[in-house]
Amino acid sequence: MEKELSEVGVRILHGARAEAYREAEGALLLRGAGMVPVGACVWTLGLRPNPLVLQLGLPVESNGKLQIDAHYHVKGSGNIYAIGDCAHVFDPATGKPDGMTCKEAIPQAARLTKILKAELAGEKGPAHTSYTNLFCIGLGPDRGFIWIQKWGMNIVLTGKLGRQIRKLTWDIASLMSRKVTDQLHPEAGQKQA
Repeated sequence: MEKELSEVGVRILHGARAEAYREAEGALLLRGAGMVPVGACVWTLGLRPNPLVLQLGLPVESNGKLQIDAHYHVKGSGNIYAIGDCAHVFDPATGKPDGMTCKEAIPQAARLTKILKAELAGEKGPAHTSYTNLFCIGLGPDRGFIWIQKWGMNIVLTGKLGRQIRKLTWDIASLMSRKVTDQLHPEAGQKQA
């Protein structure tokens, strides 16, 4: 994996944590690694929920995420639901929490749609289940690889197979997000048909 990244000019600094971006200096300040010159800084990770969550007066975990059940109900609050970065979404079978990336958020939104539809019909919706830890890393239009964590192993697929799987997963995610939009706003999908 590091070989693929280094071939396209990516430098990896293990254990370094971003402290600040100094735009005027064109540098990123890293804890324990000093200043690193950069041309651009793009922050793409969710690390903690928005502090506004704490002001809602709803039950939260020690990390500031809303406490929810396996059907995304905020605990003790009736018909309030939460998913994504603000919620402590976990797999009820393992107790393991979901990450804070779009690969978790998109399926959560799709499942929440099914839960809401079922509950409006007086039925019980599907419980949350987590997906395999899978990371699709794009390195331009014709490069990329897949990193899977399964069975206690790290599996990395590079080359043509890695690119094809990365493209397939991105295409599926795009279709899934469209499906969620269509389910939430069916009239929009009918107008386009």
